[in-house]
Amino acid sequence: MPLFEHRELLTTALNTARTRFPLAAPFVRDAVVNGDFLAKLEIMLRRSGLTARIGYGLGQEPAQSGNNALSRLRALAGRYPRLTLAHVPDPQPNILIFDDTWVNSRFDWLSFRDQPTHTYRPEEGTLVRDKTHVDERHTHYAELITRTAAAPRH
Repeated sequence: MPLFEHRELLTTALNTARTRFPLAAPFVRDAVVNGDFLAKLEIMLRRSGLTARIGYGLGQEPAQSGNNALSRLRALAGRYPRLTLAHVPDPQPNILIFDDTWVNSRFDWLSFRDQPTHTYRPEEGTLVRDKTHVDERHTHYAELITRTAAAPRH
């Protein structure tokens, strides 16, 4: 899956996810976690039966993310208990899972806006729609993000 398709896939996930939405990315930035993104995320969270988990950091310090973007995500998580937001201190792949689709990629889901004027980035991802594999990866990442969110902070 080429780089330019990642942003479209994230938009598709926000617009269509019905049961699950784990996402893991190293950084959270205002350029992506903006009013439009948050509105789509909130609409998605209103869907009955959907759970969402967002892990950020993936081995990076939380200070490398935007405070405004993180504050806005935390506020949304406070209003919607089905959204878990957690800093994941250990390196992990960048992933997006929605329903029966899993994308494993180096794409920075919550910090990189793939604008046509940006320099080419040779990042590609793998899209998997095999339910057994997606279920396995979902279980792994859902447990990781939930466990990290529940861990005491130092």
